[in-house]
Amino acid sequence: MGIRIGTVFTGTVDQVGEESIQTKFFMIGVPLIPLESFFVLRDRGNGVDGFPIPLNGKSVVLAYLRWGAFIAAVIAGVMAMVTPSYRRGPTDFIGLGGLLAAWGLLTFVAGKPGKASLARRLIFKAATGISATPDLLPAHLASEIHQSLQKNPMQDSPAWRFVSSSYQARLENSEQARAAAEAAWAQLGASGSASASSLVSDDQRR
Repeated sequence: MGIRIGTVFTGTVDQVGEESIQTKFFMIGVPLIPLESFFVLRDRGNGVDGFPIPLNGKSVVLAYLRWGAFIAAVIAGVMAMVTPSYRRGPTDFIGLGGLLAAWGLLTFVAGKPGKASLARRLIFKAATGISATPDLLPAHLASEIHQSLQKNPMQDSPAWRFVSSSYQARLENSEQARAAAEAAWAQLGASGSASASSLVSDDQRR
């Protein structure tokens, strides 16, 4: 079996449904050099659909940690198995167990969005069809989405004001719009994510 040389998308973080942030690495057997991060709309197995974003530190660090823990676990398992059976005991597998536990935590627990971040992104998802925060979007896409929001019939709702003001802040770099977005978010409170479902009709979702 040859060593794979090329690129790989890994370091999945902040996943909401099919969407996530991943980083494209140059690899020689294992990921070595981070090239660019992507906001992934869907993972196609042999690639991703999405758009590039600034290099995401959390994605890069977790990619290295996950691969490191996995490789270390493989090495620990091989070392345990090559130990002569008459000398092998439970203690030989303690390191393997710890490394597998670390890999599991790094892969399935670490990197998930926090409760408040998830609630915000669910509102963006319901309103626009994309859970990405506006600051991650290319300017032309943010402008297109912001224009479509102006046609929304529920412009009096705090959820709509939060989304629209967030996009306005992104496009105009406006502190006033940021303050309006945070004021609308404060109105939503803990029920913010539940308010998302009534924000737009199906034909207005992107």
